[in-house]
Amino acid sequence: MAGHGNTRTKGLVAARDALGARGYDFVQSKFHGDVFIIGGDRPVTVRPKISSGKFEGDSWPWDLPPTAREDFYLFVLDKKGKRPKFWIVPSAFVRGALEGNHHGWYLARNEEAKIAAEPMRVLQPWMIREFEGRWDLLGSPKK
Repeated sequence: MAGHGNTRTKGLVAARDALGARGYDFVQSKFHGDVFIIGGDRPVTVRPKISSGKFEGDSWPWDLPPTAREDFYLFVLDKKGKRPKFWIVPSAFVRGALEGNHHGWYLARNEEAKIAAEPMRVLQPWMIREFEGRWDLLGSPKK
């Protein structure tokens, strides 16, 4: 994946810029990948997930189901030539949406042995549309 690193780097910069522009006090760290620890009313852990819109349209693929290591996901859709879009989604909602979508995909197929072994999950924007721009879920930024 030649462009993956560049997409990820650009998406992380967009996420940092968006958090900073909204006044959040945060640190970027590594814990099973990049995370942001955001202070404020109550500290939260936010895992960024970046897409350039090239994999199955505007979606975010997972090789393995997500875990409960973070409080929120910050989905970034950073398409070339467009302003980034952001979704702030509770991690429990993400896990449920991914498993529900995978189960629907599973039921629509007839190749049970192959499907049961498929770890890939895909999150699409329609599944999280109510969370677009929901920065308020991260608590009040420091003024």
